[in-house]
Amino acid sequence: MKKLLSRILACTLALCLLTACTNKTSATTSDTLDNATQTTAADSDSLSFSDLSQLLGKSDADVTQRLGEGQENFSADGSFFIGRIYQPTVHDTKLQMYTICADDEAHTVDSLSLWITDGSTPVSDDTVSSWIDALTEHIGADPTITEPSEESGTRTWRWTTDETIWSLQLLENILTLSVQPQLGGELR
Repeated sequence: MKKLLSRILACTLALCLLTACTNKTSATTSDTLDNATQTTAADSDSLSFSDLSQLLGKSDADVTQRLGEGQENFSADGSFFIGRIYQPTVHDTKLQMYTICADDEAHTVDSLSLWITDGSTPVSDDTVSSWIDALTEHIGADPTITEPSEESGTRTWRWTTDETIWSLQLLENILTLSVQPQLGGELR
């Protein structure tokens, strides 16, 4: 089970990094778009942790109605819609938030990836503690803590509710939060 969870977390981190890299390619492709169409309502919105969990399972259209258009995020070749990129404020922090959507007609939001820091400056212990405390208070339970893995060096704090899985991950100077629905079946 630990190996499975480690693989899931490693895949989530890899997806987050891939999404960030793809974003640079998508931004280049969309340079011809008018900047006004890339501005989002979420740029000035403040989202709570409850707001984040309510985005899961919503269609892309529902999310854009709530947060604005954001910036569309496609695969490097432009053939696959990954989701959208927003810049909301969460826990008093302006951050990058990526929606990761299902490959279905509605583009249902499968998960969220929030980049709290981008690696350009060291992450302070106070910043990490603040996020841990806020998530613990919101969820009402202490996290499961995974010490740095040998493969990636990532340290993870994980909270599981009946509906969602919250994973705060620290890799050197990058602090991210992923939110996804609870898996059903045997993995639950």
